[in-house]
This record gives sequence, structure tokens and C-alpha cells, in this order.
Amino acid sequence: MKIFVFLLLLLTTSSCSFRRVAMDYHEFFSVRVASSFFDLDEQQSNIFRERWRVFSKKIAETKVDQLVKQLDSVSSRKDPSQFISNLEGIFADVMAEGCADFAPVIVSFSPKQIEFFKRKLDDRNKKFDPEKNGGLLKYRASKQEEIFERIKSWLGRVSSLQRDLVIKIDSQRERGFDGSWEKQYLAYSLEGQDRFMSILLSHEGDIKKIEQDCKRFVRDPESYLSEASKTFRLALLRFRESFLKSLSASLEADQQEHLSKELRKLSDDLTGWARGVKK
Repeated sequence: MKIFVFLLLLLTTSSCSFRRVAMDYHEFFSVRVASSFFDLDEQQSNIFRERWRVFSKKIAETKVDQLVKQLDSVSSRKDPSQFISNLEGIFADVMAEGCADFAPVIVSFSPKQIEFFKRKLDDRNKKFDPEKNGGLLKYRASKQEEIFERIKSWLGRVSSLQRDLVIKIDSQRERGFDGSWEKQYLAYSLEGQDRFMSILLSHEGDIKKIEQDCKRFVRDPESYLSEASKTFRLALLRFRESFLKSLSASLEADQQEHLSKELRKLSDDLTGWARGVKK
């Protein structure tokens, strides 16, 4: 039961109704999202739809069972480290499969579409900039409330101890990054984005090259980062581990039971999705 924070970060919300709608109409939503980020033309949309069907079937056949087994093992694990490592490995495999399956679409992007994608990311990045969100204090308060809402969605409620703990860990993080956590996080994110943009621009129509570069980016992101970003990433992982250990220790019996139920629902939803895709 000591890995729920990581699950919160990965899955964001335990809302069953929204998750099931997204799973039931996964092909529709995936094409819409891709089109909204890359302004796909009709031919590209059709190719993407075909590749999505191949990708989703492959994931349903090879990865969903692995993920469900990990979720079902949560209650018996005392140390979350191996679980996190296993989960990250599964998601890396999924993304690497995506690199291979969607390479034919990626190489068709025009410079205009890549620039469109960059503008979309720039707009998205604004929500991580405190100056564009009411200032630092308001920004930090809103982020804390987001964390509380995620905890509540998975655990049913947030105890006063857990609220104090989140605030305390936030303060420790600010001291650890000399009060510039948000600025460093934004710089780190932008660097990763720029590295990915360079991959999109450098393929020269070579499907194999875009596939290989994309897989390397997914499996070995540090090879693309500056020393400053590598240092920040390591510190980020350390704070995540501290956050996990401290917050998980505060779980109460009713919260553990609520989390178990939510994870069982998630496992059932994933299994149902895979069954439908494989038909």
C-alpha cells in the first residue's frame, strides 16, 4: 500500500466514469488529441487511426496483464522501490512501442505542423509558469490543492496529518532547490521538449531513424540532457522517494481499504479494455 503517491502522479484521477468513457472511445480520443497537437490532414488522420489500432492491440496483448499484476500486488508490498521500477519499465516499453508504430506518421509531419506542435506545447507550458498564474504564492497554493484532490480521489479523504505533511515536504523541496523549484522545473521541462523537437526535425524522412531516436529518448532521456538538468532530475527522484515514504506511512485503515477498491476497479477497467481491443 506504500506506492499510491506514484500512482496518483501517473494516473491523476481515479474517476471511474471518465476513465471508462476514455477507454470505450480510445480510438476517437486518440485521433482527436493527435489532430489537436499536430493539425493532421485527412490522410495523416487515417494513417494514425490505422497505426493506433495496431498499437493498442499490441499493448492489450502484451502489456496490460503485466500492469494488472503489478497493481494487484500493491497490498502485499512493503517496499515500493521494485514496484515503481517495474511500473516505469512497463510504461517505457509502451512508449517505445509507440515510437515504432507511429514513426510512419511522424515522418510525414511538415515543418509547419511541427511549428504548430511547438506552439501548442508553449501554450501548455504556461500553466507551469507562476508568473502567468497569479504569482508564486497563488501558484503554489493551487498546486497543493491539486495534490489534495488527487489524494482524496484515491483514498476517499485527506487527513489533517497528510495535509501538514504535504505542506512540510513542499517547504523542504523549496529549501532544497534554493527557493527556485518552479523555475528549475520549467527549465528542465523545456529542455526535454527542445530535445524532442530536435528529433522531430532531424529524421529527413527516415522512418528507421525517427524510430531509433525516439526509442533512445524514451529509454535513456538523460543522454539528451545537460548536466544541470541531470542534477535536477536526480534531485527530483529523491524528493519523490521521500514524498512516497513519508506520505505512505500516514495511511489509515479506511484509506488503505478505499485505495484497494479503486485499484481493483482500475485493474478491471484495464482488463475489460484489453478484452475489447483483442476481439
